[in-house]
Amino acid sequence: MEFPLLGQQVSVELANTLWFSAGRTIDALETPGGAARWLAAVNGRRLTDGSTLADSAPGAVGVGDVVDEPLRAGLQILRGAVRSLFGALAAGQPLDADAIEHLNRASAAAPSWLQATPHGAQVCVVRRRPPEAASAILAALAEDALAAAADPAVASALTACPCPGCLALFVRDDPRRRFCSPTCGTRTRVARHYARQKGRDA
Repeated sequence: MEFPLLGQQVSVELANTLWFSAGRTIDALETPGGAARWLAAVNGRRLTDGSTLADSAPGAVGVGDVVDEPLRAGLQILRGAVRSLFGALAAGQPLDADAIEHLNRASAAAPSWLQATPHGAQVCVVRRRPPEAASAILAALAEDALAAAADPAVASALTACPCPGCLALFVRDDPRRRFCSPTCGTRTRVARHYARQKGRDA
């Protein structure tokens, strides 16, 4: 897999586009192509308001098709703010006012409105944004992060994976869950076993 996807909400997946592998830091957003592939991979995920990233950028062929260098850089900066916010929540530490202010600015950059259409006997409502795709995508991701942070159920379950070398954050969906993935759980158990064995041998 080119980048980890843990089945989390989109803003958490954004935070996890930075990880360690084979002793070095990998950044899924390092190039416009990488950022485009990541956006395409999370395109169908539902945001907190029920919309998708594709809804955020009407008129675009696909969210991955609009990535240029300014949007790629914007995604990296936004990820930094999201990681700061979510990391503080996971650690129970004071929140970084600068990170929250950056998310507020990104969220405010693309005004949105609800658009309703009839669907049989029901009304289908979708959040729409102006066609300036880059700021709309950044705004949708910022809103998702802010909504997650404001939701007590999500904020209290945000967890930093304790596996050594793992940078992942995740929303714990089971009180017994400790790691972001089975791979990290296995890696930690193997490392502990090796350390105990080494201690006995010494």
